[in-house]
Amino acid sequence: MSLVDLGPIGNFPVDQLCRVEVEKRALVVVRKEEAVYALRDICPHQGARLSGGHLTGRVRSYAARIEDGRVVVDMER
Repeated sequence: MSLVDLGPIGNFPVDQLCRVEVEKRALVVVRKEEAVYALRDICPHQGARLSGGHLTGRVRSYAARIEDGRVVVDMER
């Protein structure tokens, strides 16, 4: 399992799309209250960046969690 520390939870405002690059992968991180989600930053339908859009609906995410106040993503899932 490859865990990547994305930084303090405070770097990810609630209900905003935040683009990050990890291991040459573009991700968009979304914080919904105390839950954190990391998604590929690409629309599966049209190929556009999700980080340039609006937050709606649901999609499959990488396993993201908060550890000691920091966002950690499991890149192997």
